[in-house]
This record gives sequence, C-alpha cells and structure tokens, in this order.
Amino acid sequence: DEIQFDYVRFPAEGDQKDASFAYQGDHGPCGDGRLARPADAKQGGATNEAVCKSASLQRSDVITAFLKKAYAELHPTGVLLSLDVFGVMAWQRPVDLSHTGQDIIGMAKYCDVLSPMIYPSHFFGMDHIDHPGDAPEHFIGESMQRFELITHPDGNKTSGVVIRQRKRRHRILILERRQRLLETLRSHARDESGELEREGERKILSR
Repeated sequence: DEIQFDYVRFPAEGDQKDASFAYQGDHGPCGDGRLARPADAKQGGATNEAVCKSASLQRSDVITAFLKKAYAELHPTGVLLSLDVFGVMAWQRPVDLSHTGQDIIGMAKYCDVLSPMIYPSHFFGMDHIDHPGDAPEHFIGESMQRFELITHPDGNKTSGVVIRQRKRRHRILILERRQRLLETLRSHARDESGELEREGERKILSR
C-alpha cells in the first residue's frame, strides 16, 4: 500500500503579504507566497525583501517536521509514503524554497517516493527558453536529472528515495514527437533514394 501526499507545501499563489501563519509567532509575514518568475529572482537568491529574514523558523522547517512525524507513524506499518513536489524545485532557487517550503533534501529523508509535478509551460522563461511549453523534452529531462542528482549525489540509486515522474503523459508526448521525427527522416530518406534511382534510370536510357 502507498499513501501519497499531494503537494505538501505552503500556498504559492496570490498576494500573501498580509498573511500570518501559526509557526511564525511574532515574526510577521514570510514572503509574498508566489513562486518566483525570472524577473523577480537573481542568481543565488531572492530579491523579495519580505522573504523570512527575521524568522528563525522557516517554512521548510515546518514541512520537514510534519513529514518526519508522519513517516515515523506510517513507515513501521509497512506502508510506503510518496510526496508530490513542484518540478521547479529541482533548480533549488532560494526564492522558491522560501515560498513553498519544499526543501527536497530534507523531504527526501522522510519518504519513499518523490513525484515531481513537471508542467513544462509553468517554467516561465527559465533556461533562456521563451516558450517552455514547446520544449517538454528539455524541462522534463532536465528536471528529472536534477532531482536524481539532489537525492542521489553519489549516483547510487539502489537505496534512498525513488524519483517517479507523476505526469507520464508528457513522456508519452516526447516519445510521440521522436517517433514523428523518425518517420519524417525515413520518409525524406526514401524520397531521396527514389530520386537517385530515377536519375540513374534516366542516365541509362539516355545513353
């Protein structure tokens, strides 16, 4: 049996500058609740001044503590625990971490399976790609590789958390595109081969 937690995270959309969460106490708001867009984030950190600067307890601490408790209760029963996480968390941008609380390294300690929710169209302007929805191969492949590297830095996948892509339809899309490309190349090859044969026949007949 398996229990899956769908999106164990803090809210990531909407204006939350006035929001207050129980764990914050008197520390005040933590972030604006929105996932970063490229224009809002700089290399190596966030630009939002409200991102948990004074709070000693971070959103990621709350998420990890919850998972630790849940895993301790569930795992002894033999049930597997899986977690859905944002695909963008594979890039480990501090601004995204401060909003969602999804610290992949910490979360991976208290689950059996991580399921990245990879929607290519949601990778707004990342990796210098203007239309990410048109590049599913890149973002799916890059995300999965990054998650594997984060959770298995030594390359040993025989132990530890399993990375399992949730949205299989994207993989099907990639395979379909590759199949269409192969068929197109084969068609062109047949056309060129046929034209060469016809050209050879014309030369023979003209002699």
